[in-house]
Amino acid sequence: MVRLVRSLLHSYGIRLPNRVRVEVTSLSHLATAARRTAHGLTITHYRSGHRGTVAAMLVAEGMPATQFGQVLAHEMGHAWLVGCPGGDRGDVEEEGLCELVASWWLTHRGGPLARHLLDGMSTNPDPVYGEGFRSAWRQAAGLTPSQIVARVSRTGSLTHGDG
Repeated sequence: MVRLVRSLLHSYGIRLPNRVRVEVTSLSHLATAARRTAHGLTITHYRSGHRGTVAAMLVAEGMPATQFGQVLAHEMGHAWLVGCPGGDRGDVEEEGLCELVASWWLTHRGGPLARHLLDGMSTNPDPVYGEGFRSAWRQAAGLTPSQIVARVSRTGSLTHGDG
């Protein structure tokens, strides 16, 4: 599954700042590491004046393949953003972009579970994940995933346009 998600995201131009291993772990370990309930977690390290590196990506065990891919794509979005300019993105923008990346996987994957998960993303009442996704979706309207990746890779944001 990791290979499938990575291949799709690479086809859009997403590259991680460094090689990173995906670790499949328990929900309880994730909750401890994230200090909240989570299905995935990207652990990064930043040094003053330098772009960050990704230490690890953790994904919960026991999910159906489509959902595992969704979570992995979201976490790969975080890892990709570590290497983009604008590391001062707010949580809403960061999570929104990562949810947008996850939506690309779900759209590519197709099927009833993918449609259900996409519906859940677009109606999520959470002010960070749900509103972030809806905002990113609106800002990305009319752009292909490759165009979005190129813009964010260059500017660090969807909102900065092509300037």
